[in-house]
Amino acid sequence: MAKAFLGSIELTALSEDPTEFEAIPESGREKVRIIVIGSPQASSRVIHEMNHLGFAEAIEWSKPIPTAKPQESMRILTRYVLWSEPGSRE
Repeated sequence: MAKAFLGSIELTALSEDPTEFEAIPESGREKVRIIVIGSPQASSRVIHEMNHLGFAEAIEWSKPIPTAKPQESMRILTRYVLWSEPGSRE
């Protein structure tokens, strides 16, 4: 059986340069979107695997959105990352 592609997921920025990111509102939250693109069946499987791992409930994802390719769709999950204090990346 294939190993799940998700291990421990840490929602942190990859860069130390705050100018590379959308401004963080005073609330200390930053919007992050995660996109899954593939056949509806494959996308659904990945979403259910993420649910099983405790990353996100399947119902939190958007409905399938068609792409330009036949038999392909995308689904989007929007999350808000909380920083310890506004402007902090730690």
